[in-house]
Amino acid sequence: MTLISERSDLAIDLKKIIGTNIRDIGVRPDVGIHLDALVMILQAIACALDTGTPQEIEYDHAGPSHQCNYESRLVKLDENLVLAVIREITEYNQMVDELKDSEARLNSIFNCSPQPQVVIDKDHRVIPWNRAIEEYSWVKAEEVLCTRDAWKAHYATKRLVLADLLLD
Repeated sequence: MTLISERSDLAIDLKKIIGTNIRDIGVRPDVGIHLDALVMILQAIACALDTGTPQEIEYDHAGPSHQCNYESRLVKLDENLVLAVIREITEYNQMVDELKDSEARLNSIFNCSPQPQVVIDKDHRVIPWNRAIEEYSWVKAEEVLCTRDAWKAHYATKRLVLADLLLD
């Protein structure tokens, strides 16, 4: 198990900042805090101290080999004391971006298909409703998405469709 303080890929050398007042660090290349991030952090600290409400911020730093994304959660502990929990979220952000791209590709393929298609989730709610089914049924996706109205693609009155029977 690697201790976080032993990691060399972090943008900030933790040995230089743990237990240090952020105001004493300032903008220093050896620590990796840039002026815009420092201003954002100081504003969040001031807000946490002034209002007593927890603050959450995200910011970027150029690491030794790549850009790093961080999330900080700040909580007022005492009159002039704030606890900061900082975590690197670079990989998480990359996965979110990849998932959004994958979802966009899937939606594009689904919507461009000439075959009328409807998909329902485990609770029988319509999740996608493609353009071809709109043309076939004359029912717009906005009318049926997130409802249990998959039957509207084929029938004038409510009844089970094959997908409902397969789920049950």
